Amino acid sequence: MTKEQLIALLNDMSLEEKVNQMSQVIGGFFDDDTVITGPMAEMGFTEENIELSGSVIGSMGAETVKKIQKSYMEKHPHHIPLLFMLDIINGYKTVFPIPLGQGATFEPELSEKCAAVAAKEASVSGLHVTFAPMTDLVRDARWGRVMESTGEDPYLNGLFCESMVKGFQGENLSDEYKIAACVKHFAGYGAPTAGRDYNTVELSEHTFREFYLPSYKAGIDAGAALVMTSFNTVNGIPATGNKKLMRGILRDEMGFDGVLISDWAAIEETIYHGYCADKEDAAIRAVEAGVDIDMMTGIYCDNLCRLVREGKIPESLVDECCMRILELKNKLGLFENPYKDADEEKEQQLILCKEHRELASSWEDLENEEYMYRIMIVEDDEVIANAIRQHLVSWGMEAFCVQDFSDVLTEFAATGPQLVLMDIHLPFFNGYHWCQEIRKVSKVPVLFLSSASDNMSIIMAVNMGGDDFIAKPFDLNVLTAKVQALLRRTYEFAGATNLLEHKGAILDKENGILTYQGEKIELTKNEWRILQVLMEHKGKAVSRDTLMMRLWESDSFVDENTLSVNVARLRKKLDGAGLENFIATKKGMGYIVE
Repeated sequence: MTKEQLIALLNDMSLEEKVNQMSQVIGGFFDDDTVITGPMAEMGFTEENIELSGSVIGSMGAETVKKIQKSYMEKHPHHIPLLFMLDIINGYKTVFPIPLGQGATFEPELSEKCAAVAAKEASVSGLHVTFAPMTDLVRDARWGRVMESTGEDPYLNGLFCESMVKGFQGENLSDEYKIAACVKHFAGYGAPTAGRDYNTVELSEHTFREFYLPSYKAGIDAGAALVMTSFNTVNGIPATGNKKLMRGILRDEMGFDGVLISDWAAIEETIYHGYCADKEDAAIRAVEAGVDIDMMTGIYCDNLCRLVREGKIPESLVDECCMRILELKNKLGLFENPYKDADEEKEQQLILCKEHRELASSWEDLENEEYMYRIMIVEDDEVIANAIRQHLVSWGMEAFCVQDFSDVLTEFAATGPQLVLMDIHLPFFNGYHWCQEIRKVSKVPVLFLSSASDNMSIIMAVNMGGDDFIAKPFDLNVLTAKVQALLRRTYEFAGATNLLEHKGAILDKENGILTYQGEKIELTKNEWRILQVLMEHKGKAVSRDTLMMRLWESDSFVDENTLSVNVARLRKKLDGAGLENFIATKKGMGYIVE
């Protein structure tokens, strides 16, 4: 529909139709045998409300959704389609790690891919909106919903929020397999007093804006179609009835023009917070704050029509809210295709398919890559080397065999193992030699393996820097026990090496020492920082601005001229050590190590 057509539709709708578009109900109301009695009736829901409601929560499955949609549209005076919504937080049917776990990986790009998969599975099941991502900043472990957040850092939360929104929505909501994202909970939901859910939130203006708002802003800037209000109060005023928060900050300052939906019964919660006298007052406060959809209270549908007719609120407020809901339905393409993507056959094909399950397992691969101990095997007997490697891998370690026995040190620096298994008798140079070379640049434990198990060989191995010795032949289980013991003694946690290597040059990031062909090259603090940045990005040009920023971070306050002088001095030292043209200049781009 065009904007003009939407306006014409709105103008042709009755007040009751518009108000009920602002009401969200559960899918169970659409069962043929459901009777609105008891507590549901007391909440304000009638049969007419159900027939005119704008959105549904909790119904899913292509067959079910299409059945409800068809029956609803046939009865609706203007045949306006329903929105179907659900919490799809860390996957629909294919399940991914909880958001807190995803945040711990620092891999927002992977979260984006997972959100796209969740959207695909949800869309073929007939869903249009997910109540995700939850981007509340969490710094109190006592709060019960910690696991739904991506963590305690505003910047990181913002990156994940942005990525998830993009994953769910893509470039266009009407595209195939895309659903609308809902950033929640606005605002400060993760900071309740004493970590008690629904409790009051007391934050200074500085803390609120500096730490809690940026993550929501990231999702809004990414184009999130919806925002959900939070249960809590913000400095004494419940968020759901907080006009300053919702209209002043969310809409005016942040520029959000999408649908604002309450959390479950959050409009009614304003009464229990002592802010509103009754349901009528709650309805007035919420609609004045710009809350478009009342989730499961019946407060809007039971009060707003009467409040408009009594002149207590202008109908323009209702029109404003209803129009945003119609616009969302239009963006999703529901007026043209009310059954968007809902397909029983595609449900069978796509949900839990091999591709999606492989993506889910990639998180485990990432975890293993990040935290597994890496074991370097320096053994020229391929049969023995492969047997050791396979056995260590079966025990959850990452093991690899040296390929170039003429330059073991370079391979050591490039791969960063946490332990070395070293044979004595090797091509080119023996194990004693390589142990000595490793000791010049690293304290990584070295475990000797050798058939030369006489006392002198063992003494030599230890004196050359070895940490233990196992005589061949040996039992693989005994080897594993020795390896595990050495790792326990050496590391509190699994960690990567502090070495950077390029063209045989090895830089120790901890002490700033550069080693090349057995010789140590002394560097100043600035030279060390510059070289570290370049080697961390080897093969890629690093701008002068980036280099100066890194130097500033280390309290080395440099300008353009100072940087040029430092680079020139560093090049001179490298040239003198035999590393000619180690640092190249990319005109207009910066410096590169390649």
